[in-house]
Amino acid sequence: MWKSVLDDYLREFDYMGSCASLHFSIAVTMDNIEFKWDGYNDSMREFVKGLLERLQQVEGDTAIIEHMFAQVKEKLLSDWKNFYLSQTF
Repeated sequence: MWKSVLDDYLREFDYMGSCASLHFSIAVTMDNIEFKWDGYNDSMREFVKGLLERLQQVEGDTAIIEHMFAQVKEKLLSDWKNFYLSQTF
């Protein structure tokens, strides 16, 4: 759930990077978070710096994060409900 909220929070930043052929991915495991950056561009340093700055802003954007969390939660609950209903027939 945390990854879905974070992906949504970083969607606009990811789009700007993809326009410059820069990409990143985040993987959440049991004991760590893995960041991966890809691209062959001289602005990679600024891309990494911008992403890390954006991640630091998450704590200050509580209203936005709460809203995104509620959306992800509703989608997850809906998916679970639909899965249950599809299994009963």
